[in-house]
Amino acid sequence: MIFTDVYWDRHDCILTLKDHWLRQRQGKWELKCPSVGNDTNKTACTLYTEHTVEETILQIVSPILETQTGISMSCLADFTAFANLEQICRIETTRKEYILGKFTIVLDKTDFGFQIGEIEIVVDSNEHVPEALDKISDLANRLGLESKTRIPGKVDAYLQRHRPDHYRKLIQLQVLSENPKK
Repeated sequence: MIFTDVYWDRHDCILTLKDHWLRQRQGKWELKCPSVGNDTNKTACTLYTEHTVEETILQIVSPILETQTGISMSCLADFTAFANLEQICRIETTRKEYILGKFTIVLDKTDFGFQIGEIEIVVDSNEHVPEALDKISDLANRLGLESKTRIPGKVDAYLQRHRPDHYRKLIQLQVLSENPKK
């Protein structure tokens, strides 16, 4: 499968500096924001809540951007212009996906040469997160994978290479953890 992600933020990077990642994947809007207990600098796992309903996304990002949504701002395409959002990242990804019981294993290769694998479990409530993290860690260990520290993702790598000032701000605010490899 091949898909394109376009990430959006304002020139001051207010959304991403608050760890809110607004994107279009194949034209569909998504917002990833931190879940309870998300500490990307202390664990190999990242915990995000993903929102796909445009009205919900508008309700979450409007206060961060200090904008008001009116009746005419019912869709994110209109809102991006109104809120002065711009594309900060565009990545085409070739993905291979495998199902192993309750796990989804994804292997991604980007158009700028970055490659990463992820082990995912989707849970329906925060109370199931600790058990899911333990299962992911156990599977990673059985597969011989390092699971002690967070591996930077494709957006981290893109920003580090193509928007280094933005990347440094995210590191300073501990939204992202330092990646010594370029």
